[in-house]
Amino acid sequence: MAHPTAAEYQLRKQTADAFRDQGYEISIDEELDFLPGFKAALLARKGDQVRVIEVKIRSALANVSELDELARATKERPGWSFELLLVGEAEQLEPPHGAGSFDSERIHRRLEEAETMLATGHAESALLLAWSACEATFRLLVGDQEGSTGRVAGARQSLEQAVFRGVISEDEARRMTKLWQLRNTSVHGYNAPALNDRSVKELIDIARGLAAATF
Repeated sequence: MAHPTAAEYQLRKQTADAFRDQGYEISIDEELDFLPGFKAALLARKGDQVRVIEVKIRSALANVSELDELARATKERPGWSFELLLVGEAEQLEPPHGAGSFDSERIHRRLEEAETMLATGHAESALLLAWSACEATFRLLVGDQEGSTGRVAGARQSLEQAVFRGVISEDEARRMTKLWQLRNTSVHGYNAPALNDRSVKELIDIARGLAAATF
């Protein structure tokens, strides 16, 4: 099945959190032994009750045969139920023709460039270079190197996907959210008083730790 879009990831996370609050155990992309080759977006278990939850953008419903098969197979199992959640497509950047995400080697070169810029007194430029390496690393680690829809997710969406998929920890997410705010301030033409060598070094260190897992 295709990789989830950023909008699907966001609704998955919200749904998973809501079911956890109700006492369910949540599994993500779990293979279903009764339907070979199919992975449930979310599987919510509580006692004898099992709920298979699919999250789809509306445009993906042009071909619903696979979902129909899943719904039928699920409902035949005692205690199992099926839910389909629909979400609108989030606005994303259309990349130039032929564009592709960085590979591991390019990610490490980008981080070296960031360190060079930082060492020469260009903290703002270093931050943007390091963040681009982070986003490319996220895509590698979640297995979506080319982008789930051929489009480029925003910085916040990439961060949320990485958290949801367990690519980064909650602590790293909190730290990176602050760094993301600095990135936004800079990108949109505002002064960022909190942007300094220390904050950029923190981002580079996080990125290097993540990138090490891509080799």
